[in-house]
Amino acid sequence: MIKRIISAVILVSLVSTIFFSLNVQGSGGSAGVGVINVPPEYSVARIVTEDGVKKIYLTISDYNNWRDIYTTTVTIKNRDVVIASFIFRQYETIDSFTPIAEFQETTNTRYLLVNKCSYSHSDKSDSVSDRCLLDIVFAFYPVPGTQLSIVTHDRGGLSALTYVEYDIEGFPRSTTMILLPWMSTPIDFSAYTIDALAVAFAVTVAAVILRKRMKKSPNVRRRSTA
Repeated sequence: MIKRIISAVILVSLVSTIFFSLNVQGSGGSAGVGVINVPPEYSVARIVTEDGVKKIYLTISDYNNWRDIYTTTVTIKNRDVVIASFIFRQYETIDSFTPIAEFQETTNTRYLLVNKCSYSHSDKSDSVSDRCLLDIVFAFYPVPGTQLSIVTHDRGGLSALTYVEYDIEGFPRSTTMILLPWMSTPIDFSAYTIDALAVAFAVTVAAVILRKRMKKSPNVRRRSTA
């Protein structure tokens, strides 16, 4: 009995020590909320064309705090050859804690429209969204390529990657693509898909209403006969 108690005490002490050590490592610096580092995720990744300009709307979530996001890079390739590359850098270096929120084109191609790029975040900390979500918009002229990839790195060295297939003209295979948080590739929500879903929903609702009315009809006839 005594040996079991001693063993339990040792086990609890060991677990507590490990947890405290990890918690201290996660709370280092001003970016983060004192928890173990987790990789960022894409809550939204949407590509649209507006007045001849391509725009990538990103909502990136990092449960260590949006301040933990270091860089986001967009790379466009044409058959494995890099045609253009853009980067959003939240800090000048990974060791810096002073935000610069800078957009740059890392290839000398002049596709990126810096004046149309933007980023935003909440100044509050009341909810998870306030603490964890960073919104980024890349704006650029259409780039001829076959694949577009987006990679986000956090300050702890973890990353998130997603990609979109392009046609040779520099336009995505679909005009509207949305990436859900638990998926690695975007879902096509084109106008045709939305129309089809709307029609299917309307037909389903009509069928349910018709079925309910048919069930009620015999009861009405019996009452009138009586």
